Amino acid sequence: MSENKQLDEWIRTWLSQDTDMPDSVRSVIDQTLTFLPDAKPRKKRIWLRNTGIAVGTAAILFFGAGFLSPAVAQVLQHIPFIGSVFEQAGDQGLQQVKRQGQTVTADQTATDKGFSLTISEAFYDGSRLSIGYILRSSRSKSDWGALDMDVYVDGKKIAFSSNGGSGQVADDQTEILVTDIHPETPLPDRFTLTLDVHKIGQVEGSWKFSFPVTKMHGSQTYTMTASRTYKDIKLTAKEVTLAPSSTRIVLQLVKPHEFPTPENAARGYAIQEYSYEIQDDKGNPIQMMSGSSEGTVKEGKEVHNTVITAAPLLSRPKFLQIQTFVSVRTARPIPESGKMEQTQTNPVPVKELELIVPLK
Repeated sequence: MSENKQLDEWIRTWLSQDTDMPDSVRSVIDQTLTFLPDAKPRKKRIWLRNTGIAVGTAAILFFGAGFLSPAVAQVLQHIPFIGSVFEQAGDQGLQQVKRQGQTVTADQTATDKGFSLTISEAFYDGSRLSIGYILRSSRSKSDWGALDMDVYVDGKKIAFSSNGGSGQVADDQTEILVTDIHPETPLPDRFTLTLDVHKIGQVEGSWKFSFPVTKMHGSQTYTMTASRTYKDIKLTAKEVTLAPSSTRIVLQLVKPHEFPTPENAARGYAIQEYSYEIQDDKGNPIQMMSGSSEGTVKEGKEVHNTVITAAPLLSRPKFLQIQTFVSVRTARPIPESGKMEQTQTNPVPVKELELIVPLK
């Protein structure tokens, strides 16, 4: 059965259920049902296309939603999102692998505390584990927010980091989102992924999902120690992964300790902050999609581990160029208000910390 026929049958089943609604509304629903094609094979009419019926029916129902009873409104909340989350809210890499048919369809929904959460699709290629989901609720927007969850692979809880993701608002009660999960250790080629969501924004609850995931092959990881040192600062490229959906670069920056103590912070301070741009071997910029950084202090020095996720490469370059930029963030107290005034300079390139990372 085609996707459009499945949608027709789904709408037919929901609208045919006995619900408490006015006779006038039931009459309109019954008329709508007569336009849905039967499940049995039938000869197509030239003037009527199944795609028009499926999409057109949904459009009619949504248009009239404001005038229907709560029973019908509940039905409308469950009409499936038409389209791909990755194509509409994903980055360039996810859009590409979706078009290639390399993603996993989950299509699971859980509802609790006024939030309906649908895990639509997933993707894993060894570099990133991406989850596409749809969040629906009539709750106040102040309650909405990121998913707080535990992740299990084949029943075992894993450690991971997440650098957020992307999304867009579909309507007042629906958001389409993508989140990226970065496991601390490699995952198997095939596994059952379980997501145990216990908080959405400010609302605690329970939303659980479990579905199989198959790794998309084609990733290649290069481990290296290419580094540059300038004064007391050392920048090292630790790892580069070229994957179908992204280019992932792991950097480590070690520099003198500058984090202000509470006493210094009260008097004002200045901190150097570093950022990066990536180019291929021909000087073409590679689009940055996301990034995350964690800093610790070890033996009197700051150690910053940064993970950059950039757009996938169409072909493997001989090397990557990593350009380093520095800006200075300062803070000074304002005696009259007791607050701190913060300013930040524009980033300037540091040629001495430019890295050439060979891929061989």
